[in-house]
Amino acid sequence: MTDSLNANVQALRHWRQKHPYHQRALLMPDSFSSALTFRLAGFKSVGWRDDGRSLLLKWPQTKPTEKIHAVEAWFELTKRALHCWGRDTSKANLKESLHLPITNEHKQSAAAALREANLKIGEFVLIAPTASGKHHGQNKVWPHFDALARILQNNRVNVAMCPPLDEQAQANRTAPTVDIIRPLDLGAFCALTNMAKLVICNDSGVAHLCAAAEAKQLTLFGVTDIARTRPWTHKSCNMGSFGQWPTAGEVVTRVQQLLVL
Repeated sequence: MTDSLNANVQALRHWRQKHPYHQRALLMPDSFSSALTFRLAGFKSVGWRDDGRSLLLKWPQTKPTEKIHAVEAWFELTKRALHCWGRDTSKANLKESLHLPITNEHKQSAAAALREANLKIGEFVLIAPTASGKHHGQNKVWPHFDALARILQNNRVNVAMCPPLDEQAQANRTAPTVDIIRPLDLGAFCALTNMAKLVICNDSGVAHLCAAAEAKQLTLFGVTDIARTRPWTHKSCNMGSFGQWPTAGEVVTRVQQLLVL
């Protein structure tokens, strides 16, 4: 086994020792390595059967043939897992949006970070000019964040970003003139998205955190399929398409419209 695979297997085995009554797993990652890791760790798992995973899964499932959103696919897989485990899912329905409770502690942490950056609640645009990994070898970062930020700044709009520590260098290269808010934990970052006039992001983790926090957002697509990966919310304005990024001018126009709504 590779070092990373071995480490993951050992971590799961250690967890099982501490929680002996939990021997089953629901595998959301659609990868061979996830199925192998949980099988070697002794879990009986439910997951999609493709890519040779069937022999590693206790309850392999066939993917829906129709084209559906990733959230719908995961919801369907979860229902099937519960059915395999003897649970009634007849009343389980997928909601049309997410709702992540944000605590006062999260709000206070985000507000403190804003004060440190000399920014005020409701008086800045938050951008997220990074995206980890690639999609089929293609960069998932919209290429015009710097131009957009400078145009907004020239129009007296405060523009800020709050990248995690390991993405700060990339963010600074992508948008060098933008104010930096120190890294926040997940809950505080979600609170921060609600404090912005607007969040502008790639089709990335930030887009889905904004959806969970019910923040006002503009999500930019160019290498992924909006129909399958758009934020699960009606509060997101989505621009671009699979294989075609929106232009800087198109995004500037849409941002100006959203800022006055």
